[in-house]
Amino acid sequence: MNAPTPEFESPVAHPQEERTFPTPDEYLSEPNLDHGVLYYPGSGTDCGPLLLFAEHVKNLTVVYTDYNIDLVSVNQLLNHLVVWQSGAIQNLAPQRFGVVAWADFWHPSALLPAPNINIPAPEISFGIETTLTHANGKKINFIFLATEAVGTFSVLANANLQPTAIVLQDHGFGGNWTSFGGDSELWRLARVSQTLPDLLFVAENTNPWTGYECVSNYGIHGCQEHQRRRAVFTLSDYGKENN
Repeated sequence: MNAPTPEFESPVAHPQEERTFPTPDEYLSEPNLDHGVLYYPGSGTDCGPLLLFAEHVKNLTVVYTDYNIDLVSVNQLLNHLVVWQSGAIQNLAPQRFGVVAWADFWHPSALLPAPNINIPAPEISFGIETTLTHANGKKINFIFLATEAVGTFSVLANANLQPTAIVLQDHGFGGNWTSFGGDSELWRLARVSQTLPDLLFVAENTNPWTGYECVSNYGIHGCQEHQRRRAVFTLSDYGKENN
């Protein structure tokens, strides 16, 4: 198992913090979120976003993606959820998502040789799916994919799992070929394919995407893997017009 990667330090300025906002919990409790797909690229074993959105979205599917995480670590993540009980774990094949091979989850640029970056081969990828049941009876669908996150976004969008909310936190570049925040390859892909999500959950060390505006203050929630505060951003009218 790979050791945790130190977080990337970025001088990200968030002038929105000078204004008064609700907490992420308070903001997400306001909309009537009947269903949604939460996508966390480069998730590690950070269960904070899962717990936050599970509180407020009635019919939620959570998709975590990280090619540097092994199955033992995924099981540890599930064990940290405390009040959420995991059901039977199903091993997934690429065909579950309408593609034929794990290589289909890789962005072409991620397959190119790069110095000082150790990207696993697609052939050793895996995926699991399980139902998480809360003590109060609520259920959510949880998918973990040990795949490349940018390419996986395209696969999800074509498999009726288009993300409605994305976590943006650039934890570090020890094993990442690209960043996720700012005008990144992931943002360009979502914009060109007209699949920009309604919400972003952005860490304070990560740039939000162009076309989004902050609607909550920055806070820490649940069993976060790193103590980076995060805030909710929504797609602005400008962003919608240019999506």
